[in-house]
Amino acid sequence: MAAGGTNRPSKSTNESNCSSCCGNKTQDVSPVLPPKPLYAADMIKPVPGKNPSSRAGFLCSFLVDARGGAMTGHRHWGMRLVIPPGAVMQPTRINCRYQPLSSLKFPPPFLEREALASRVIEISPATQTFRSPVLIEIPHFASNAGAERETVILRSNDGETWSQHVSDTVEDGEIYQDVVTSVTLEESELERIYDALEVTRGRVVRVLTSTFPKYFAIITRIREEVRSLGVEGGKVALPQDPRCRATFPKNAVHKKIKVGLQVQTITSELVQAAFGRSVDVSKIIAIEPRKRKFHQPIFVSIPLPCSPSKLNNSTNIRLMCSVTSCSDPATWEDMTGSTPLELNKDVVHFSTKVSALFWLVVIHDNQRDASSALTLATRLYEESRLVPYLARISIFYREKFPKAWVDTLRIYCMTDDKAEKVVQSLQGFRPLVISREVEVTSGSKIAVKLGGNILQLSEDPFTRELIPVSTIRSTFVRETFTFTAFQENTLTLLVQPRESSKPLQGS
Repeated sequence: MAAGGTNRPSKSTNESNCSSCCGNKTQDVSPVLPPKPLYAADMIKPVPGKNPSSRAGFLCSFLVDARGGAMTGHRHWGMRLVIPPGAVMQPTRINCRYQPLSSLKFPPPFLEREALASRVIEISPATQTFRSPVLIEIPHFASNAGAERETVILRSNDGETWSQHVSDTVEDGEIYQDVVTSVTLEESELERIYDALEVTRGRVVRVLTSTFPKYFAIITRIREEVRSLGVEGGKVALPQDPRCRATFPKNAVHKKIKVGLQVQTITSELVQAAFGRSVDVSKIIAIEPRKRKFHQPIFVSIPLPCSPSKLNNSTNIRLMCSVTSCSDPATWEDMTGSTPLELNKDVVHFSTKVSALFWLVVIHDNQRDASSALTLATRLYEESRLVPYLARISIFYREKFPKAWVDTLRIYCMTDDKAEKVVQSLQGFRPLVISREVEVTSGSKIAVKLGGNILQLSEDPFTRELIPVSTIRSTFVRETFTFTAFQENTLTLLVQPRESSKPLQGS
């Protein structure tokens, strides 16, 4: 969450960026961060067809020499290392593997609304220095939530402290594409590498580094607009909607600091589930760094969540505020009584002397109590702070298992696990459905509904017999499973035809 002058514990204030040589238009760069000095050493031009073959790729490690090469990970499609010729002067073994977060003694520090976008990458030899920068391509599985989220790169050189990584800058970025095309490919599925990815091309983060850390971590967070402001003042606005802004008058700060603006939209589905149609909520505005006191009041502008024509004399506009730090969960308070609100067309303006989280709750029903709206708003925020991922839902089927008159359905919600790998681990199962990528929030529960000629069975805890589950009132399966990113999220159902004379089919 924090970038450029914000208070991220155990991190430097350098923003992650990616060189233009990578052609990655999805990796966002803070405009106020100074780039690394241009890598000035000579870079050797590769000769087509002269580099070693990458037909085997690598599982956990590979050997590279002065000729360089482009190696693709077979265990997780999409990770690729591109090493220019002359980057190493002698044969060097490189180890690169994914590690679960639970295996790290000192995991990266997460702020509120932050999480891993990919598994942590362990790479060695740690502190290995190259004569020219190495390009690492890492696929990630975090949703950009309509361009409201972004990814940043963290590195840990010693496995204990973490800092934001700044990619090296090179003069000739085409050198890496030349390395890829110069590698002799001997397997047809490697000829078009992005066709084999489990993720789309736009979700590959590219890292340029001249020195290997021990770990890389790709973090997803709310997108942040950062500006450097001084005594003269200024403003920070959202480019997509300039109505969302924070204006700093003269002498609001007495020295030059970096100020960030984060904006998050609450989906209408969540709002209606919590309030119905009697309440609208605005976008959540965060002024970073949090809990900072200003010498002069600053002015915050938040667009109305509804049309101004919907307002009437009974409409109640409430201002919610949380002044907790960015590393602590938000604690909301109703500041309407102590903070005057000014409505100008479709924008609400107010002033504050402390940076914090702000949002508006517009109550249209005069029967609804303001305190109850605050309680529901707090619950709504707990739901909205869950991190969204892009996952695939797959359903596998096995006949006459575990008994001759019972069939088994196994449902998976997968992020970075390939469907083929799951099939191989399910002996006797065959795939029924593998969905396209859908957005699922980590920590949310997934419910299953059965339709057609399908009857669910469950095991009696006392007799161990399989008995039908009553579906008179509802066709929803009582069991749900919780989605957690980068884990095996699965639900197993025992089923049989509802009408034995008809085949087992349904939805």
